[in-house]
Amino acid sequence: MQLAVLEFLSGGGLAGTSSESPSDPELQSLFQEGLGMLRCLLEDLALCGHRVSTVIDSRAVAASELVVLRSIAEVTLVDASSRSEASFSMQWLEAARKADRVLVIAPEIGGELERITQFMERERIPLRGATGMFLVHGADKLAMAASLPSVAHHPKTWTVADWVAEWRENRHDLECISDDGWVCKDRWGAGCSEMKWFPSAGSLLDWLEGPQAGSHFRTESGVESVDRWIVQPWRSGTPASLSLIADGESPPRLVGCMGQTIERRESVQYSGGFGPIEEDRFESLQSWARAVLAPYEGVRGWIGLDMIIPPHRENVAFGTASHRSGHFPKEFLDSAPWSLIEINPRLTTSYVGWREIYGPSLAEGVFGISTGWPSCKRTEKQVTFPIPNLKG
Repeated sequence: MQLAVLEFLSGGGLAGTSSESPSDPELQSLFQEGLGMLRCLLEDLALCGHRVSTVIDSRAVAASELVVLRSIAEVTLVDASSRSEASFSMQWLEAARKADRVLVIAPEIGGELERITQFMERERIPLRGATGMFLVHGADKLAMAASLPSVAHHPKTWTVADWVAEWRENRHDLECISDDGWVCKDRWGAGCSEMKWFPSAGSLLDWLEGPQAGSHFRTESGVESVDRWIVQPWRSGTPASLSLIADGESPPRLVGCMGQTIERRESVQYSGGFGPIEEDRFESLQSWARAVLAPYEGVRGWIGLDMIIPPHRENVAFGTASHRSGHFPKEFLDSAPWSLIEINPRLTTSYVGWREIYGPSLAEGVFGISTGWPSCKRTEKQVTFPIPNLKG
């Protein structure tokens, strides 16, 4: 098959910027993740015998990396004379029209993933990814918090303005909600990008009322956009990520669970993953994830569920016949110990780790070409994967 993989930051998303590569630390991290996922997916699809193509902005990608990509795929370069958003979007469309199936790799930041998906759908491109309200709610963390079922055990979520008002009315109650601090993050953010942690409600309030918050909330155009930001209590435990593949018709299939390496400092940082973990609870996790995603339409392609495994999980029985068969009653799922933090309706960095365990056939699962990837799993293999280092 002819397949196209289009990655936002390396494929023209930096059009119009003055630098040759992202200088902001958060954007640099996302750039490395995105290009790493692109390269891994192209490699795997080529190994499976498919013809692959992509679009690359040569200004953003190192020359050595461009050589590697060209050895794997048909690479179209973003027109150097016209690096505008409209220009690269049309080049993406031209590449997509030549493909049997297309995958977009883009962050939720600024609504980019939703914008590109809707643009491609209007042009009737055969996309392999989330659509509709699932994409909207997955990208917007405030909308997601309001739409999740109770089984998700999602932390209470406020806009910044609502949290400040709550503090002024019920300061004592708010202080008692979390012993592990508070998080302020972009409701349309990706990963840990621009996420800040505060040890207490008081320290968060001081920051919100100080000059640093105004600078942090200001957009590139200089307008202060407080409504973009949300506040949540920090959940203690082991950060982890569930990866699933969905075809839009049958229930999503769990790829597995990876631990996440996250540093909780004033600026929260993600540096990679390890695993698999929770393998003895595979069926339980799959049933829980399906229950979390059940309210949504448009669940398709690769999906990541960021969650917390609590340090002292509840004593839930996992050994009965019904549990082993994967049929879980609602009361069982309601008492499941995991706490959902975010939905990622897109390819996530954990693919870099999972491909080492399942092999290149996992890429065919992402594109919905084959369902044979589970039989390729190397059950004893453990991996550790940092954010791909693609400099130079």
